[in-house]
Amino acid sequence: MYRSKYPDDPGMHNAGGLPGLGSSRLPSTYSKRGDSTFVERVSNSFTGSMLGLGLVAIGLFSITVNESFAAYVSWQLDDGLRNIIPLESSEVIFTENNNKLIHVTGKLRTTEPLVDSQFGISVRAVKLRRHVQMFQWVEHRKQSPGEDIQYTYTKEWRSEIIDSDTFENSARHVNKKEMSVKGTTFVAIRAYIGNFQLKEPLKEKIENFDPYFTQQQPSNPNVKLHNGFYHFSLDINRPMIGEVRVTFSYAGVSGQESSIVGPPATVSIIAKQAGGILTSYVDNSGTAREMVQMGKWSAEEMLLRHLNLQTSLTWSLRIGGWLMIFLGFCFMKLITFYIMDLVPPLRKIASFGLINFNLCISFSLALSFAALCYLMTRPVQALIMMTVALLPGIIAFFRHKKSQNESLRL
Repeated sequence: MYRSKYPDDPGMHNAGGLPGLGSSRLPSTYSKRGDSTFVERVSNSFTGSMLGLGLVAIGLFSITVNESFAAYVSWQLDDGLRNIIPLESSEVIFTENNNKLIHVTGKLRTTEPLVDSQFGISVRAVKLRRHVQMFQWVEHRKQSPGEDIQYTYTKEWRSEIIDSDTFENSARHVNKKEMSVKGTTFVAIRAYIGNFQLKEPLKEKIENFDPYFTQQQPSNPNVKLHNGFYHFSLDINRPMIGEVRVTFSYAGVSGQESSIVGPPATVSIIAKQAGGILTSYVDNSGTAREMVQMGKWSAEEMLLRHLNLQTSLTWSLRIGGWLMIFLGFCFMKLITFYIMDLVPPLRKIASFGLINFNLCISFSLALSFAALCYLMTRPVQALIMMTVALLPGIIAFFRHKKSQNESLRL
């Protein structure tokens, strides 16, 4: 009676739909969404949108500054090749070249040697540098996960003064507050290339320092010469904290062929001629321009070398700027969806995936801002860059039109 009235109730012959117990019913299932990642949680929040906008702004600023400088260097190369007057000799000064940008190559010359009277060093060069190191305590800090911080102290020669007051164990490891001998650089008052005198901005660019070695024993009995170092030490094999040692280096050899430091150096210079003086050339933008390279180089080689030195830095900043823009769009998913609602053709790009959409948008945006920087100096290149930047949008627009036309036919 009960079974005929309630045939579906579980019992000995009806196991309530459990699999494998005679029921024809399918087992009930449900799904649970896994925990979202940190990036997903942030990208769906207001904070993520603000963070994304900040990254995009920083990336665009970085690209604008970088490309503006790259465009200026490129313009400088073109302008320099057009306006530089190459001189065949550094011995003859032509008055018609006054206030013009010239290129000249010749040997360095100074009127008198550089002298460090404290050590009796005399060198015919544009610069003589005194390097000073002091024997000091150095603190090393090491910490492994889950362990206490370990501090170790070693005695080392250092050029900079290390403040021992900041040490964890400052009572037992005390450094002197100043060195007994100061480091300094001596610069020739008058330096020439041929008959052209070099002004300070050009002398500052002579930085090809070589170590100066001498066997001349110091007159001071408290100073000992060992392996090119002047030691202010009682025992050079066992230096004490606070003792110093001194070495020397020089740049821009300008002596005779038989000089102890070698023949006078050959140098190539691009600068403004002002009578018999070479100085900085100030262009229309107010930027001072001068180039100094050791050796014999043509004007074109100097400019190309300068351009090549900037290439690696330029590309690093380009990639870094684009990466910040891309990450910015990844973080501001809410704004990205809003942009797609405003511009329906962009949904065609998004149909390939949100990551691909962010890649395309960040690439186009970065390239567009870069193109604007070249608009004044290289308009054709800027136009090509802008066309490539707009290419994803153009393709998306025509795909959107095509899908609209197909839907109308249906």
